[in-house]
Amino acid sequence: MKEALQISSPAFGRQGVIPEKYYSTKGNINPPFVVDNVPPEAKNLVLYVEDPDTNGNTVLWSVWNIDPKTAEIPEDLSFDNGDLPGAVEGRNDLGKIGYTGPTPSHWGYHRIIFRLYALDKKLDLPGGASKGKLKEAIARHVIAKSHLVGACRHHRKPFSVHREDVD
Repeated sequence: MKEALQISSPAFGRQGVIPEKYYSTKGNINPPFVVDNVPPEAKNLVLYVEDPDTNGNTVLWSVWNIDPKTAEIPEDLSFDNGDLPGAVEGRNDLGKIGYTGPTPSHWGYHRIIFRLYALDKKLDLPGGASKGKLKEAIARHVIAKSHLVGACRHHRKPFSVHREDVD
């Protein structure tokens, strides 16, 4: 049986607490990711990061046209250094092109969902495109998908995730 597309991070486990250095209030750098089992027919990978527990389901980062042979997305990704040649970043819901880490709230924790899509085509979408344009562009082209849920929490709050409902 063929293995399903997977995304994981060596920085935190499934439903684990995301280390503070990836928060907007600390280092504000993206965590590293490992990509496994990309379908051989994939032409493109898309990484889409969102916080569904904020008002309006805040998009924190989107990257597309990632080479499907990519096995790792490095921590503190640098497009200037060519870490992901050919990849393009979108505009997040905070108005910035690139990664903006989650912001811990004083009321507890919230889920951060790292979504990975394998597409059957490369996207003809300019850098800085919005989440609406990206979602429109990937519609009907997703051949596999995976997600990783982590939690952002205020350092003084206890943590517990009892659900991973992300669809």
